[in-house]
Amino acid sequence: MSETSLNSPSVLYQIVFGLDTLLRHWYSITEYSTDNRCIFRIQLAEIEDIVRLADGTLARPGDRIIDLHLLNEHLPRLPAGGATVEWALEMRRCLEVSLLELAAYLNVHQEFRDVRILRGHIKLCVSEQCDQMARLCRRLGFEIADSDKPGSLIERLHGFGQNILISLMVLALNAVAIRADTLRRTTLNAYLSRNQLMSRFGGRAALRQNPN
Repeated sequence: MSETSLNSPSVLYQIVFGLDTLLRHWYSITEYSTDNRCIFRIQLAEIEDIVRLADGTLARPGDRIIDLHLLNEHLPRLPAGGATVEWALEMRRCLEVSLLELAAYLNVHQEFRDVRILRGHIKLCVSEQCDQMARLCRRLGFEIADSDKPGSLIERLHGFGQNILISLMVLALNAVAIRADTLRRTTLNAYLSRNQLMSRFGGRAALRQNPN
């Protein structure tokens, strides 16, 4: 077998991530960083319910927010035995880089100046992974909301379709992470105010943009 074929993406990889590219274009989901450690993409959306965060930030139905979507290709590879301390540390580093890059992005792109809340619907987790991710998010200022509230039939079908796509991505990238309960992934609903983002990362982001 040639070196080229060994390094070429599999057919499954090409199909799954080709579909993912089309869906991202359709839903206007964009990348805001070129750093390989950044694990989020962003999408402008309108919030459906009233959300009030601990720091007093309030969003009402119709207000614009930023939805965070996982950039699956950049996620730390999950070991065959499940989440480890090393995996959690690497995930935290990736989260910090992602938020630092986002703070820098928002400092420059004034078209997002009315956005007060960031929301993550993180379909990453099953069981202990979900608990670990929730703890990491809380340490970085996120507030965790109740997840998996009953939705309409269309919403449940959409969620099941997302789970299938994510599972195929995991299979294409890191087959050892596939588990029997993969299709029953729960959604971690996490909210972060823009004030919290800038308080924690805005200063460092500004220094990176203007080192002198």
